[in-house]
Amino acid sequence: MTHNYDKGFTLIELLVVICIIGLILTVATPMYSEYKKRGYISTMKSDLNIIRTAQELYYSENDNYLAVGDLKEELTSYGFKNFSNGNSAGIEVLENEYTVTVSSSKTSSKVLYSSKTGLTELK
Repeated sequence: MTHNYDKGFTLIELLVVICIIGLILTVATPMYSEYKKRGYISTMKSDLNIIRTAQELYYSENDNYLAVGDLKEELTSYGFKNFSNGNSAGIEVLENEYTVTVSSSKTSSKVLYSSKTGLTELK
């Protein structure tokens, strides 16, 4: 009676494969988290640009900007629909200028826009 032990993998081969998979996961996990964060920031920038455009359209017709309380009702006719999932905005209006801050419940980053400077910044 002969036994054929050449079939299958040895324990060492299996351990090597498990170690390689562990190394790949160790490198990939932080990269994946960064990709998710950049995706959330992109949605915040998108929401900010829609609000900014809607504010400027509203201003061109009414000679003033909308405060955050009127945002969802009034800006709908100017192209603003809803925030992306998890995003919220704050608008501060001072005479003929405004500042928009968009934040997300999924990341600690915020995107700010000032109509005075015309700059968008990430904080």
